[in-house]
Order: sequence, then structure tokens, then C-alpha cells
Amino acid sequence: MNLARKIKRRMKECRSRDNIIYCLQDMDEVFSSHLLEAITDLHEEGYQVHTIANAINRDPDEVFIALFHQARQGKITRAIGCLFPGSEGE
Repeated sequence: MNLARKIKRRMKECRSRDNIIYCLQDMDEVFSSHLLEAITDLHEEGYQVHTIANAINRDPDEVFIALFHQARQGKITRAIGCLFPGSEGE
């Protein structure tokens, strides 16, 4: 069975169960423009996601989402690194 068929079959199963999950619902995805700019600057200076998160007292996933947003806006030039402490030698 090809991938498209598998996905369609799974979608039918999901619809029939009415089991809807809102991803990232538990996260705070709101940032002031100043904080977003600071996160971006720190990232561009070479700091890792978990380091920035610790510095601003936010969840690393929230910082990643902020950086992802900035990347979509064309405001990130550096690749977004690993999310796990110690995985890039910091």
C-alpha cells in the first residue's frame, strides 16, 4: 500500500472517532517584540535553544517555536540547532 493510501485510511479512522488533538496547546506562544528580537539576536550570536530558554526562563520548545516563527519571516540566518542540552558541545 502506498503512503497516500495509508494516510487516507488513517484520516478516515480519525474522523470516525472524533478524536481531535490540539498540538502545542500547553505552550505559551506569545512573545513581546523585544523578547522575540532578543531571542533572535542570541540565536544569531551562536547560543543554543536550551541556553536561551534558561536565560529567559521559558520552555526550550517555546524558544524553538519563536525561532521557527522568525525563520519563516526571513529573520534567521543561522540554522536552528539541537534542542537537547549537551548535544552540540555547549
